[in-house]
Amino acid sequence: MSLPDRARSVLDYLINSGLGKRRLLFVTHSLGGLLVKQLLRTAYEFQQPEWKALAENTKGVMFLSTPHQGSDLANVASAFKTLVRLTPAMSDLLAKDPHLREIGTWYSENARRLGLITKAYAETKPTNAVVVVDANSANPAVEGCITIPVDEDHISICKPSLHSDPVYVGVKSFITQCLEDVGPTQTKTLDPAPTNLPPPPSLFIGREESLLDLKERLGIAAKGLRVPPMQPLTIIRGWPGLGKTAIARALANDPEVEKAFPEGNIFWGPIGEKPNLLSEIASWGYVLKSDALMQASTLKEATNFLASALGNRHALLILDDVWRAEDADPFLKARRRNCALVITTRLLDVAEHIADGDPSAIYELPRLTVNNALKLLRALASEVVDEYPNESRELVADLEGLPLALKVAGLLLKSEYRKGFGITELLSELRGGARLLNAKAPIDRTDPKTLVTPTVRVLLQKSTDHLDERTRDYFTLLGVHAPKPATFDEDFMKEILELQNPRPIARVLIGRGLLEPVGPRGFPRFQMHALLVMHARSLFPPGCFPPE
Repeated sequence: MSLPDRARSVLDYLINSGLGKRRLLFVTHSLGGLLVKQLLRTAYEFQQPEWKALAENTKGVMFLSTPHQGSDLANVASAFKTLVRLTPAMSDLLAKDPHLREIGTWYSENARRLGLITKAYAETKPTNAVVVVDANSANPAVEGCITIPVDEDHISICKPSLHSDPVYVGVKSFITQCLEDVGPTQTKTLDPAPTNLPPPPSLFIGREESLLDLKERLGIAAKGLRVPPMQPLTIIRGWPGLGKTAIARALANDPEVEKAFPEGNIFWGPIGEKPNLLSEIASWGYVLKSDALMQASTLKEATNFLASALGNRHALLILDDVWRAEDADPFLKARRRNCALVITTRLLDVAEHIADGDPSAIYELPRLTVNNALKLLRALASEVVDEYPNESRELVADLEGLPLALKVAGLLLKSEYRKGFGITELLSELRGGARLLNAKAPIDRTDPKTLVTPTVRVLLQKSTDHLDERTRDYFTLLGVHAPKPATFDEDFMKEILELQNPRPIARVLIGRGLLEPVGPRGFPRFQMHALLVMHARSLFPPGCFPPE
C-alpha cells in the first residue's frame, strides 16, 4: 500500500474510532513520523469535513528519530531488515525518496501556519554499528524547532526506561504544552471531560432487550418501573462473535448510563489476550487526572493509586475481552462500594472464576432471534434480502443469530450484488462456511496496534489456539461429525471420540467457550455454534475430506 493510501486508511480508522473531535497530538517514531506528515497533508487537501476537523484539532507532532530529509532511508531499510522483517508497506515507503522529500517540504512550510507545535529528538548511538537517523536527517526543518540529540539508539529512543529519561520528560512536557497552548488566533475553550471510551457501535440491531437488562443491573430502571439496586459485578459471557464488545460499547455510550455515572465517571479498559496491565491502568490516570497513577512503576502501586483516584466516585468500570481471571484482579481490588464493574469474556471458566461462586453475576448474552438477525442482514444488504427473501431467511437460520457472521455475510452480499453479479452461488458458499471464514471481519475488529483487520478464521483461532493438541483434535472431530444443527449427547461424544468418559473434554471445551451445555441437569446435551462447526471442519487434516 502506498504512503498516501496508507494515510487515508489510518485517517478513516482514527475517525471511526471517535478521534478528531477534541485536541489531538501525535508522538511518532521513525517511519511513523512520515506517515503522520502525509496523514495531515491528506486531511487538509481532501477537504473531507471529518478529516479536516481532525487535522485542525491536531495541536502538535513529536518526532523520535524520523528521517525527514531522506538521506538516511538506506540506513533505516538496513536496520529494519536486520531487526525485524521488512514489510511490503515499509519497502514501498522507503522506495519513494523524492516523494518523501516533498512531504517534508510541505510540513516544514505549513507547520507553523497551521499552529502545530513540533518537537524532535535524534539518536546518537549506533544500531548494529550504524547511526540509523542522524541529527541532520532527524531535523524536520520547522522554524523554532531545535532537534535534541539523546544518548539512545534507533530502538531505545522510543522506549524510555525511567521517568527521568530525557525523552520521557520531553514527551510529558510536550503533551502539557499541546493541551495548554493557545495560538494568537485561537480562543481558549473548555474541552469536554477527558475520557477513554470507544465510540458506540456503528450498527446495533436486535440488542434492545439485552441493553435494558444490563442497564437494570446498573440500577437504571425502565420508565415507570421501580429503580433496582445496582449490582456491583456483571460478566457478559457468550460465543466468539456474539457481540459482547458491541453491547459493552453501546452501554458505555448510552445517555441514561452517562446520566447515572456523570462527570466522566465511565472508564474503559481493552484487556485482550496479552495485556500490559500496568500500562493500561496507568493510562486511566489521564482520565482521573492523577499524576501518581500515570507514573506508577509497579502493578501493585498502580492498583493502589487507582483505588485512591476512584475514591468515593459513583463510577462504571468496563473491562473488555478478558482472557484470564487474574487480569481482572487489579480492578476488582481497586473498585469501591460505589463502583460497578462490567466485564466481557468468551470463556466460561474465566467468568465463573471472576464471579467467585455467584452465578447471578454472569449475564449470558443471547443469540439474535431470527427476525432480529434478518433485520441486521437487511441493514447491510437490503436489496439482497428483498430480492431473495427465502434464501436470506435460510442463511440467517444457518448462521444461528451470530452478529459477526451476519455482518460479514451482509457486507459480502452487498458488495457482490452492487457489482452486478448473481448472488445465488455466494449464498450457497456462505452457508457452506469457507467463504465466510476467509473473509475480513468488520472494520470495528481492526487491531488498534497493527491496524490489521483479521479474517473470521483468525478471530476463531484465538479460542482453539489455547487448546492443547489432543483437545483441539477432539474439537475438530466433533465439528466434522456433528449433526445439523450441531447438538449432541454424551453417547455421540463417546462414539466419535472413542472415549469411555468424554466429560473431561466437554468441560474444557465448555470452559473455553467452544461448546454450550443445553440439556437438562443429569441428561447433558451440548451445542456447537454453526460458525464454530465451520471452523472445526477447516481444521481437518489437508487431503482429508470431512463427511457432508
